[in-house]
Amino acid sequence: MYEYEKAVLSKSKHKICGLWFCEIADNKKEIIREQAVDKIENEILNGRQTFALPFLGFGNTLAFEIAMELRNKHYLSLIGVLPYPSFISSLPCPEKEFWQKAYAATDWCITADQEPCQTRDEIYRKCAKGLVSACKQFIIGYTGMPNMPTFEFIQAAQKEPLAFSGYITDLGK
Repeated sequence: MYEYEKAVLSKSKHKICGLWFCEIADNKKEIIREQAVDKIENEILNGRQTFALPFLGFGNTLAFEIAMELRNKHYLSLIGVLPYPSFISSLPCPEKEFWQKAYAATDWCITADQEPCQTRDEIYRKCAKGLVSACKQFIIGYTGMPNMPTFEFIQAAQKEPLAFSGYITDLGK
């Protein structure tokens, strides 16, 4: 954890726990899964009880797989921002089934269809902003490298007042 994060966390009663993945090579998935599960379980033991997974996208489902596994094991609530249903219906069977299970697993869900925007970044910003009012503790899953909308959301969320404690990995490259 960075010094800035430690300072913010020491002053805040609410925390955001981040989980990011870039594209992950197949031979790294199990290592990253084990590391992520260990870190998240430590956060759960420290009182985190809600997963929020803004716009996981299509290419990398590992974050959602981990969240569903931990949800079942620890009886957590799961909040999802998921891809377009029309996009999911066009996928081949295994991917379609995965996302249908993801929809069924969420306690509260918003899709990009409900937040029409020009770009994925706008969709992400709008959906993520809405999650702040849904719960006070987040584990955020987002595929791709952490980008500007991600950090804009974190900065906005800290004004709530929430804090950010992150698990950021680029081990997949």
